[in-house]
Amino acid sequence: MSLFPKSAFGQTVFFVGALLLVNQIMSYITVTLYVIKPTFEQANLMLAKQVKTVFIDWEDGVEVSSELSDVFFEITGIEVMTQREAYINGLGDAKEYTLLSKSMSEQLNGSARVRISQGDPIVYWVEAPQAPGYWVRVPLTGFSETKLEFLVFYLSSIGFLSVLGGWWFARHLNRPLRALQTAAGRVGVGDFSTRLKESGATEVIEVTKAFNQMSKGIAELESDRRLLMAGVSHDL
Repeated sequence: MSLFPKSAFGQTVFFVGALLLVNQIMSYITVTLYVIKPTFEQANLMLAKQVKTVFIDWEDGVEVSSELSDVFFEITGIEVMTQREAYINGLGDAKEYTLLSKSMSEQLNGSARVRISQGDPIVYWVEAPQAPGYWVRVPLTGFSETKLEFLVFYLSSIGFLSVLGGWWFARHLNRPLRALQTAAGRVGVGDFSTRLKESGATEVIEVTKAFNQMSKGIAELESDRRLLMAGVSHDL
């Protein structure tokens, strides 16, 4: 059993749907590569600098006053937690990203791990090489999951409306053909008075003209046949 439709209408809808599906896939790939990925990479770079600032007194031996440190953590919302504290605050639900971990490791000059918790706001978790076993929690208040959901909804809506438009166009395009099929059935049962309105695409109009001429010719032949049969019957 073939899944490929046999009717012109079905084939048109199938091809339109296939083209739109390919278009949507390419749109998702493009958005991922050129919008989402660069955004996360830029965020990762900025976070690496913030993590370096958190451990500046550990790594570079710079003395930072407790007052300045408290102000920094209060403004940025960054928190440093132990493994246990991090899991209590949602680390277990965060997904680890290998690519971001690799990028963070390059920025921090050591093995680092990056996890992301989806929510509002999105939360970055970073285990820095300066303090293994500790996790830096960084909330991203300006980048929420809702924006990504809206993007997915937007692309999906475009795909749905495009398929709907393609279906309507194919249905409109094939309407004269269905009328031609119905008219041919009437001619087949002896109704030679059937005429079709000549409208639609150029090719459809030409076919309709040919059908009307054929129907008219058959009607004339049938009329002549009846006259002939009537004359023969009269002579007999």
